[in-house]
Amino acid sequence: MDAGDWIAVGAVFVSVGAAVISVWQARTAAASAKHAEVQAQAAVEANAIARQQMQREDALAQQAAAEAQAWALREAELVHLDVAGNGGSIQIDIANRSSRHITDVEIVEVKALEDGPWEAWRPNPNVNGQLGRATCPLIEARTGRISVAAWLLDAQGTHVPRLPQTVHVEVRFQDADGQWWLTSRGDAPHRIEAPTP
Repeated sequence: MDAGDWIAVGAVFVSVGAAVISVWQARTAAASAKHAEVQAQAAVEANAIARQQMQREDALAQQAAAEAQAWALREAELVHLDVAGNGGSIQIDIANRSSRHITDVEIVEVKALEDGPWEAWRPNPNVNGQLGRATCPLIEARTGRISVAAWLLDAQGTHVPRLPQTVHVEVRFQDADGQWWLTSRGDAPHRIEAPTP
C-alpha cells in the first residue's frame, strides 16, 4: 500500500469515528430530550396536584369560616329582647341565653312605631342604678340579664308619660369573638361594623 492508500484508510477510520460520535451524540441528545420531557411532565403533574391541594384547603377554610359564622349567628340569636310598658316608661329587658358572654351592650334606638308626640328617648333618670347611657359592659352567658327603663320624649325633650302601642328597640353588642351585632325584637340579628369611639 502506498501513502495514498494509507491516507484513504485513515480517512475511512476518521469518517467511521465521526459517524459513531454523531450517532452517540444524537442518541444522547434524544435521551436528554426524553429525560427533559419526562421531568417537564412530572413538574406539570406536581403543579396540578399542588393546585388541587390548595383548592381543597381553600374550600375547607371557606367551609370552616361559613360554619363559624353560622354558629356565631345562632349564638347572637340567643340574645333576647323583651319590651313592655311600665308606668310612663318603656321597660327593656335584654337576656343573654347564648353559651358565651356578650360585652359593650348598648341600646341604640327606642322609637315609637305610630304617629304621636314621641321624638326621642333617654334612660329614665328616676330609676336607681339606671345605666346613664343605657349601656352595660358585660352580660354573662346563659342566665345574664339586664333591665333598662326608658322615657320617650317630645320634640322639646320633655318626658311623654303616654306610651305608644308599639315600640321599636335596637340593641348593639359585641360577641366573645369580637364581632359586633345589631338586634331588635322580632328581627334576626345582623353583623355590623365596630362602632367608632
